[in-house]
Amino acid sequence: MLDAFERFAGLLTTENGSPMVLEAWQKDVIEDIFTARESLLMLPKGNGKTAFMAAVAAWHLVTTPNAQCYVAAASRDQATLLYGYLHGFIVRSPDLQERLLARPGYREIRRRRKDDLGFLKVLASDADTADGVAPTLALVDELHRHKNGDLYAALRDGLGKRGGQLVTISTAGWDEQNSTLGQLRRAALTLPDIERQGAHVRAAGGGFVLHEWAVPTAADADDLGVVKQANPSSFVTLEDLAARHDSPSMARNDWLRFACNIWTAGSEQWIAPEAWDACAADREVPDGAAIIIGFDGSYSGDSTAAVGLLVAEVPHLFMVALWEPRPDAEVDIEDVERVLLEAGQRFKVLEVCADPYRWARSLQILYNRGLPVCNFPQSVSRMSPATARFAAAVGTRSLTHSGDPRLRAHVLNAALVSDSRGQRIQKHSKKSPNRIDAAVCAVMALDRFAQGEDAARELQRQQGRQAHAIY
Repeated sequence: MLDAFERFAGLLTTENGSPMVLEAWQKDVIEDIFTARESLLMLPKGNGKTAFMAAVAAWHLVTTPNAQCYVAAASRDQATLLYGYLHGFIVRSPDLQERLLARPGYREIRRRRKDDLGFLKVLASDADTADGVAPTLALVDELHRHKNGDLYAALRDGLGKRGGQLVTISTAGWDEQNSTLGQLRRAALTLPDIERQGAHVRAAGGGFVLHEWAVPTAADADDLGVVKQANPSSFVTLEDLAARHDSPSMARNDWLRFACNIWTAGSEQWIAPEAWDACAADREVPDGAAIIIGFDGSYSGDSTAAVGLLVAEVPHLFMVALWEPRPDAEVDIEDVERVLLEAGQRFKVLEVCADPYRWARSLQILYNRGLPVCNFPQSVSRMSPATARFAAAVGTRSLTHSGDPRLRAHVLNAALVSDSRGQRIQKHSKKSPNRIDAAVCAVMALDRFAQGEDAARELQRQQGRQAHAIY
């Protein structure tokens, strides 16, 4: 089976125009994928697992009569990533074009033979869309992002109808104890047939197989030699890993999960890196522009930040200033006040929103010098709806940002924590060195902008009703 699949992969043309060449780790797992009922592949990002699964899907479509293949992910956009790889293979590979018809508008691929109804379809994580399906192959992408296990269960329970197979590809997630992926992995590690070799673990039993490449512990996460072992693809080099590790935009939790495949304990990530990056835009903030400033600070032991929001139809976030904590001194309060006052001279500052706790004196000074100040207590009742509003705006791309790596790091460092009072962002742990102050600023600024927009719309509605009553 390996030889036949390797020959087939060689017929596929990759994005750089060369034939696909299987990596050693792909050869190691392919027999398990073709024989196990359920497979779980866990690798760091950037090792080509999505392209590999696209090749597996292509092979399945051309070798399985009346194949029913499903690609499932937490969102339709996420599932479309794998579809995009397969569509690219079809477009670039003449042999595949003769056999498969891509229908991008439907996110669907069909067999060209009239006597074969084989297809591949994309599913989002709404489990209702998978009710009654009988997959011959189901590919589940990034299971750690799924809100629950309903879609996985629906696909798994449909396998028996045609002796189908289910393959899950993912990186580590946030909640190892309660998430579907975490529970699946823990159960797999108790299987009777388990082998460990360096960063690679294979566990099998009962028709299930796990292949995982991961850095053993967080203590090894800065040893690039060990990290390389967890990234088995030949094109992931030590030089690449070093550049990612040392990048100022690399949040620690991103490094642990995406480069090391280590679970980040505790809370849930609130913004996906790719969602945040998709909102980046090169927009000018001209002098005199109307802005709102979110401010969050600490006298010592933590960073102090000011984030501006350009008031526009699509609001735009940018860094005003960031003061990093200094082990030998407190933040220079006068410098903070000076920077904010200078921003007031350069822009039309509609307000500076900040929690008055501990900074009341400075806020009073700013107010006395002509800057409008809005008290924004960081209580759960206030931050919970603001946090939800911010996450929704990023998810729908209804805001943009400057792409500042400092702001990105703070946003991605934040964790979403829930209790009976609601949800808000905070550090993953109190002792974490990762800062989130700029993220707090951004949340406050967007919330004040949105409330202003809501008030303006309400005023327009009231004026409209009054005009209607007059006429």
